[in-house]
Amino acid sequence: TPGAPVDLIVSPLTATITADETLTISAEMADQHGNFNTGETIDLTPSNGSMMGTTFMPYAAGTHTVTVSHPASGQQVVVTITVLPGAPSYFVMSGCEGTVPAGVWCDITLDLYDQFGNALALSEAGNLTWSTTNGNYSEINQQYYPDHVGVWSLAVTSVSGVSAEMNITVGHGAIAYLELN
Repeated sequence: TPGAPVDLIVSPLTATITADETLTISAEMADQHGNFNTGETIDLTPSNGSMMGTTFMPYAAGTHTVTVSHPASGQQVVVTITVLPGAPSYFVMSGCEGTVPAGVWCDITLDLYDQFGNALALSEAGNLTWSTTNGNYSEINQQYYPDHVGVWSLAVTSVSGVSAEMNITVGHGAIAYLELN
């Protein structure tokens, strides 16, 4: 039978995963000759995300740790995990607040996030297709140009399957001319 547990063996010690992935951490206690002791209590504590048994499930992108400890001996090993943002999940589109006057360009902001709210570069969504029920959208300037009074929809879809839509209320713009009868 194995001798007294003296060495905490952990694998891997570093890893890189996305927020959509998980990482299984192997942790065992060994005696002075490398024989593994089964049944030893080993705790795994993440700095971010959660643990399901020995599986780390991240949330936020960044560098995080899982502290592996053997309470009986006081030994600890820190696993360093680099978490990259996950796959594109949703857009947040904003701009053109309130009632926008016809004939005046207004700014549109589009941000992309993974399922846990980690920001991604818009390029991660792939090619974007913009559409509107009225007016025009300039991809170059990221602005919407309303030209008729009403409530109009501005929508964007991406090749990755992520989409967003917002309604823009357009009011009367500056008087262009006055006609008397």
